[in-house]
Amino acid sequence: SFADPGTVTAASARRYSRIPYDQVLYEPKMCRTCLIVRPPRSKHCVICNKCVARFDHHCPWLNSCVGERNYRWFLLFLLYHSFLCAYAVYLHGRIVYHLAVDVHRLPEAYYHDAEGKPQPVSYWQCFQYLFLHHNIIMAIGIFTAVIGLALFGFWAYHMYLVYCGTTTNETFKWADLKDELVAQEQRRLALLGEKDTRRVSVDMPDNVYNQGCLGNLSEVLWPPSSHARGDCCPVVKAFPVRPSTGGAA
Repeated sequence: SFADPGTVTAASARRYSRIPYDQVLYEPKMCRTCLIVRPPRSKHCVICNKCVARFDHHCPWLNSCVGERNYRWFLLFLLYHSFLCAYAVYLHGRIVYHLAVDVHRLPEAYYHDAEGKPQPVSYWQCFQYLFLHHNIIMAIGIFTAVIGLALFGFWAYHMYLVYCGTTTNETFKWADLKDELVAQEQRRLALLGEKDTRRVSVDMPDNVYNQGCLGNLSEVLWPPSSHARGDCCPVVKAFPVRPSTGGAA
């Protein structure tokens, strides 16, 4: 929560400029709030009121941005909490088992049906009985199971983003760029007299920040800004014609 996400200032801007502008999603652009040229992959967070390097998203649970310097800790945060919730589910399972077998002896419980014959209780009836008499324990166990699955799924999603060499913020940028290119192609086909322009496929530019699985993981675990030395990278031309809104904030 208190780790620096990668705050970009006039003094630290060069440290965070060791990766290139791709001229697709990012180009040299002045931040009108911080009055600095934003490094590649950075973004100004309106909540924290600062520019963050390799901006991923603003996390309300951390009350901080997730960026280049704390992204690795954020991944561990998700993974540790997933394991913690799994351990809590295990503990509650043991408690519920003790209550069901040793305290209430539910495996031996039965009820009389309409004909007066004894029938063993079902698992669903046992669950209802335990939830009625031990609702807090049962509710916490279910809650930790749901939260644990959600956190593990969120961690898996971010690991997929690492594999792709992108961030949460950049996924929206790529989606907006694709929509723009599709709209441009539809307008072009309409001018040529094409009637059906709904299904249009476009060639997307390459993601120059994708260095492969190991390279992307290495960049997350050892951010370029943490290296002792490093020069600013040159601009990389990844797309021959840059769209009008490609350099989004």
